[in-house]
Amino acid sequence: MKHRFLFAIFAVALAMFSGTALSAQTRDLDFSNLAEFNGIEVSDSFEVTVTPSNFYGAKVVVDDVLSGFVMVYVKQKTLYINLDERKIPAQVKKLFKGRNASKAVLRAVVQVPSLEALTIRDNATVSTNAEFKSNTFALKMTDSGILKGINVNAPTITVDLEKKSSASVTVTTCDALTVTTAGTSLLKLSQTSKDLQLNVKGSSEIESAGDCITLGVTAANASKLNATGSAKTLNINAAGSCEVNLSGVEAEEAQVVINNAAKVDQSASMKLSIDVTGGVLKMAGNPVIELVGIKNGTVERK
Repeated sequence: MKHRFLFAIFAVALAMFSGTALSAQTRDLDFSNLAEFNGIEVSDSFEVTVTPSNFYGAKVVVDDVLSGFVMVYVKQKTLYINLDERKIPAQVKKLFKGRNASKAVLRAVVQVPSLEALTIRDNATVSTNAEFKSNTFALKMTDSGILKGINVNAPTITVDLEKKSSASVTVTTCDALTVTTAGTSLLKLSQTSKDLQLNVKGSSEIESAGDCITLGVTAANASKLNATGSAKTLNINAAGSCEVNLSGVEAEEAQVVINNAAKVDQSASMKLSIDVTGGVLKMAGNPVIELVGIKNGTVERK
């Protein structure tokens, strides 16, 4: 019995050591003959760096035990990078689960001439220091996806964040920039645009800096928005218990609609339209005021 017990301990220790050693080995995968693509979708826990190039390609570094389950392919001009989770054996999955398990190595470098769409899912992370110019650009993020940085130059841009995702986005030039955040997502935005629309809901947050001609804000639930810069016209619609701080935005005209317990802080130098049903409006400047109505709300001059 004693020998059996010692043998069992030895077997478990050997299995743990073998599993750790096995998961520590990595393999390089080169996907250099890819079809043309202008969109990228990343999922699972991949860490991807995107770089501009004259050709289309991807290089992946992955744990050896996961190399047979890596999926890199182009479909309808979108490059997909993920794992075929359904085919990964249970004993391989166990190598990367648990308190003391090692983190799976899932890294990729993608080369592409132009980028029009980027989707980040699961726990994937994407980063790039380059500026991408295109006719249009769409960013979609969900789950706990992270975008560490991207610089975009396009006439039309849409940014959509939900769940626990977070992103840092720089827009150098844009005619129409539309942003929507939900869940507990966080967006840090630096922009120069003509028309900027910020839609923030759930418990999400937006930090925006930059200049535009028209700034439209729709805020709801327990969301937060903090913006600085300049805009000729502000259009603000706030509801729920949201907090909208536009005191750092220099504007000529503003139209403000507040409902419930929302809080809005803004400044307009020439004209201000006020419609408040509950909530608080803090105002700065000395504009001509058009009073649509105030009911169960508060207007404060700073």
